[in-house]
Amino acid sequence: MAIYAETNAPYPNRIALYLAPYVGPFFQNGPLVTFNPVRDLKVYVDGTLQTIQTWSFDAVNNRYLLYLNQAFNLQGVIQIVHHVPDPPFYSIVPAGNPLLLYLSLGESPGEDAGG
Repeated sequence: MAIYAETNAPYPNRIALYLAPYVGPFFQNGPLVTFNPVRDLKVYVDGTLQTIQTWSFDAVNNRYLLYLNQAFNLQGVIQIVHHVPDPPFYSIVPAGNPLLLYLSLGESPGEDAGG
């Protein structure tokens, strides 16, 4: 399974971005430090760019909640675009070794990511 977005009727201006198999919140060993959806994502609904007004990370459900500045068509086409920075954002993996990291090609755990 990959990261996916979901909407639901009680929240006409919210998009939930589920992260499994990754575990958030995302972080970067670089100048951006933490993932910020306002800065790092572009959200389009039915081809129109939307503004993310606020956001939060829901650790219990491992998802980012994106609150847009207006209600939108919940049945419409939703596109979320992320341009990967250099260095990229990382995620902690919960597979028996909670400090394993997703690394970029050529990086070594313990040397490049502090893990």
